[in-house]
Amino acid sequence: MCSQALISLKRQDNNQPWGFRLKGGADQGLQLFIEHIQPNGRASYAGLRAGDLVLSICGVPTANLTHAQVKGEILRAGNDIDLVIQRNGEVSVSSHGEAEPGNEPRSVIDEKPLPKLGGPRFKPVQQKTFQVLEEQLQPAASSAGGGASPDAHVADAPRPASIFDRKKQERSDYLVAKGNTI
Repeated sequence: MCSQALISLKRQDNNQPWGFRLKGGADQGLQLFIEHIQPNGRASYAGLRAGDLVLSICGVPTANLTHAQVKGEILRAGNDIDLVIQRNGEVSVSSHGEAEPGNEPRSVIDEKPLPKLGGPRFKPVQQKTFQVLEEQLQPAASSAGGGASPDAHVADAPRPASIFDRKKQERSDYLVAKGNTI
């Protein structure tokens, strides 16, 4: 027996994944369904299962939506998403074919830190461009502190190689035109 259920998912911000992967859409000739559930993810805790058909996303029916339109609806939903799904199960269904508001399974994920793990630990991350800048500025700061002129470190700093570093006679024959030129 097929039944419908309303699954509500919530997250703190959009950097956190929902924990499911969808497949299908009108452009693929398949009904939209849950292809994969991330173990211990939001969707898993809310009760979504692989193989569940997605009938609507935040009240928008998915029957005639392409896969790209479905992704757009999920993005538009923000951090709170309501999915009406269909599965073989024990959820009660109203006579209108929609999940009854009082009987739908609802899950709220408690994101408190686990006591045995001590909560989230973040590694300080710095973008590569800032790391390079800091590495280049550290020698400049140490040489500037020694009483030298501010422009002294510029002449000694390494610079990228250039074809103009070599004399014209030492350059490759590839750069020398042979025969008639324009």
